Amino acid sequence: MPGRRSSSAVAALAAALVLFAVGSAGAAAPDGRYRGRLVADNVVDSGTIHFTVSRGGRRISGWRVTMNVVCASLPVRVELITQTMPSMTVGRDGRFRSVYTRPVRGVSDVRIAVSGRLTGARVTSGKIDYDVGFSTGTCTRRADWTAARLR
Repeated sequence: MPGRRSSSAVAALAAALVLFAVGSAGAAAPDGRYRGRLVADNVVDSGTIHFTVSRGGRRISGWRVTMNVVCASLPVRVELITQTMPSMTVGRDGRFRSVYTRPVRGVSDVRIAVSGRLTGARVTSGKIDYDVGFSTGTCTRRADWTAARLR
């Protein structure tokens, strides 16, 4: 019966697509050490990022960035900083996001937000947002970033 075969083929195709989507959503990044860079047009805006992926691609730890930040004070200055993040959980779709704030004596809160998506052994759609306020001004940095697993 031609009608029965076509409905069976449609059902098989639908099942295959569902299995593919479930498998793709749950694919975890490989564990290991990763290194990346801020996306920058010039050397002054460059920066490096290091972190470790573990627990079957579901945890990021040891995340740190070294970058220049612009401090809006008089005079305006640029400072080289190294900032770390607490461990982050990676979702089944590879996405991660964390916001870390901490008080610093004599300074308003330090705030850093980090997000991205682990796709295979790479980070895509990485974003960083850094703010720290002083009595003399604020230091900020917003940038895109990418990373890849070290071999």
